[in-house]
Amino acid sequence: EHSAELPVTVSASRDIAKGEEIYTTYNFCTDCGNRKELYGTPQILRDYGFVENYPQRWFLATGFYFDLDEKVDNETGTCIPGELEVTWLADEDDLAVDEKVRLFRKLERLRELGDFELEHPNAAIPEHELQTILKYHSALIVALEHGLEHVGFDHHGNQKDGCNTDEQEACEISSRYDDLAFRKDQTSYHSYTCDNSGYLSFEEYENVDYIKSHYQPI
Repeated sequence: EHSAELPVTVSASRDIAKGEEIYTTYNFCTDCGNRKELYGTPQILRDYGFVENYPQRWFLATGFYFDLDEKVDNETGTCIPGELEVTWLADEDDLAVDEKVRLFRKLERLRELGDFELEHPNAAIPEHELQTILKYHSALIVALEHGLEHVGFDHHGNQKDGCNTDEQEACEISSRYDDLAFRKDQTSYHSYTCDNSGYLSFEEYENVDYIKSHYQPI
């Protein structure tokens, strides 16, 4: 239990060189409680209001959990600009094909949102808030593209090695055109965006206060 009268002691898990930059983490720590699971880049934006730099952690569907980080040059030890790698955190057998298709539809929807809605945003949106929206929109697209590629989908929604030579042309054509079939929007518009109680449930945890915003209790 923290006392306002006593200083806070911070311990390092390894030696720190003089002048070395020190980072903090909200969910990659060894004593993060429930934040070690199902707490990643979207939850950090929700709770703290910023889109984190790499490494990022994404929990986007059942069986679709992964870390996304910049590739490191083994010779120089520095990051390779523009090259990212996926570290899968789930059992790939838990991810159904229907779920992969649903995630690709979400990716399509995000691309359309960027092409239309975000090209001409509402002028009433504050500039800082707009930049945060654009940064998260871009980060989510990149995460979905890399995650789907890892489980066998290319950026057009085709399953890798899913067509033989005779079928390849048909597969390429089908990816360019919408089949005009009805697709139900799977997004939940009724869940509480700010409900973070599950991620803040630590041992001996109890609510000491509630804040009511213009939209919902927090």
